[in-house]
Amino acid sequence: MAGQGCHHAKNALGAFYRRIQARCGGAKAVVATARKIAERVYRLLKYGQEYVRQAEQVSEEAYRLRTLKGMARKAESLGYKLVPVTE
Repeated sequence: MAGQGCHHAKNALGAFYRRIQARCGGAKAVVATARKIAERVYRLLKYGQEYVRQAEQVSEEAYRLRTLKGMARKAESLGYKLVPVTE
């Protein structure tokens, strides 16, 4: 239920849910998000770490940079080079 509740959340977990839902569908997104929540709760309880809420914009920017880095690596392996658009 916690994973399903992230559908409209304006935080990193909500952004994760919506990304997975767009790619794999709602049922898999609920399971993936629930697992991510369970992992965080486990770390909180076992190691006593504090929960740090990550903003949606920060998480989206990190995801964008990871995607861009992967695309550049893939393009380089195919013999191409990504060049940013200049306006």
